[in-house]
Amino acid sequence: PLSEIVVPDFTIWLWGGTGSFKSTLAALILSHYGDFSETNLPLSFESTSNALERNLFLAKDVLTVVDDWRPGVTRADSDDMDRKAQRLLRGVGNRQGRGRMTADTTLRQSYPPRGFVMATAEALPEGPAFQSAAQRALCVKVSRQEIDLPKLSKLQQDREWLSVAMSGYVSYLAPRYERLTEELPAQHEELRGLLRSELPGSHPRTPGNAAVLIVALRQLRDYTLSVGAMGRAESQEAYVEARDAILEAARAHADATRGGDPASTFIGILRSLFDAKRVFVKDRESGEDPPERLRLGREESSQDPSLEASAFRPAHKADFVGWVDEDFLYLDPQAAYGAVSSFSQRSGIPFGIKPGALWEAMARSGKSLADAGRNNTTARVEGQSRRVIQLPLKAILDEDKED
Repeated sequence: PLSEIVVPDFTIWLWGGTGSFKSTLAALILSHYGDFSETNLPLSFESTSNALERNLFLAKDVLTVVDDWRPGVTRADSDDMDRKAQRLLRGVGNRQGRGRMTADTTLRQSYPPRGFVMATAEALPEGPAFQSAAQRALCVKVSRQEIDLPKLSKLQQDREWLSVAMSGYVSYLAPRYERLTEELPAQHEELRGLLRSELPGSHPRTPGNAAVLIVALRQLRDYTLSVGAMGRAESQEAYVEARDAILEAARAHADATRGGDPASTFIGILRSLFDAKRVFVKDRESGEDPPERLRLGREESSQDPSLEASAFRPAHKADFVGWVDEDFLYLDPQAAYGAVSSFSQRSGIPFGIKPGALWEAMARSGKSLADAGRNNTTARVEGQSRRVIQLPLKAILDEDKED
């Protein structure tokens, strides 16, 4: 009910494996606004993106649940699910609808979300394509072992009282609404500043997301006092417990979504491909077989008795990705990106980032060398000057970890 005053520009992402009761919990929470169960939640990720957008616009000042995001079975199914999740998270996070035009180029009405959104899911939204979208959420993991089943059953039996409680809460807020419009934004701003020290290392949006919930929680505490549902000491104790739980959830979200940046993901996959001899490199100067320590992706061929040493060759079906010398790896941008991207698609590993954005992330994070104003560098390979992605060899060989 306060979502126009203190805007909840994030999605509660309630996630857990099958049988973790996440949809049951979401339906119980939604029962503050009507009679819902896990079998009749209003929206799901099977809906079209346009249908989700329109419904989130219509559901003003109320909670809406979008049920059952899951990793796709096929590549097409996975891409469709990812597109819907990204559009949902970004739409809610930016409080924007999708801009459209008619055939005569006049603008159509857009439909931004106008309430509070919760999604249930089987997994976290992962991969470079979700790096910013995931921060427009507060991810809360649910496990079956943590659910108090007798208490859950009792609440389900009594869920008609939840809408009675919400009705009383709205009636409590209504005469105070204009005053709260002036007071709560300042409270939120102050609390967000304080929470930055409570949530070190978190994404800049996370303290603000937690502050939205805590500001609303304070109003709920005052409401319980006003109707005598709790005494002052009991109400304050419940408030502190709930506030600490919000902070715990925010820390868990920061931990769950930290790392996995596109540069680190790319290097990790490339290292695995070298270990599995799925890609190979040439000597930077000669274009031939590199010295022994640098034979990345190469395997020993059958030894010729007439030769003093064994010959090496690229492994069967290994893809060429660049060149190497004693200190650096010089990746061919197209070949290296294609090898990693193709492997990710076949293996179902989230890697939805375009080449330019990837090389920019590599250069920005210091994982690759780059010329001024560029996301790559120039090197002389096989006697010619080429634009390459140059990174320290130890990033792939995993040497000198302490450095």
